[in-house]
Amino acid sequence: MKLSKRGEYALRALIDFGVAQAFGRPLLQVSELTAKEGLPVKFLEQILMQLKTAGYLESRR
Repeated sequence: MKLSKRGEYALRALIDFGVAQAFGRPLLQVSELTAKEGLPVKFLEQILMQLKTAGYLESRR
């Protein structure tokens, strides 16, 4: 299966959120994800907003 970079980054972010939640960390910061995955911050923020709009994530300040 072939994914776009946006799709790949979204999937990687969702996996990271799932793993974190399984280990008792329900919240992750964008900076943690970008450091761990080596992703561009602005691009990841756009992807996370799409995931939030689609109902896959909840965000908090």
